[in-house]
Amino acid sequence: MHPHDPTADEDLRPFVLPRYLDRDGFASFLVEHDGFEGLVVSGTTAPGPSG
Repeated sequence: MHPHDPTADEDLRPFVLPRYLDRDGFASFLVEHDGFEGLVVSGTTAPGPSG
């Protein structure tokens, strides 16, 4: 990671609590759309199945 380089890759997972990245029913994946790169984390903490 190079703060002065806007094109440098940055791992976004450290911005998410680890318990969500490893939790059953949660999924995370990198996305890229029209030059925008990001991390999607999906899931639920509501009781019952997440699917």
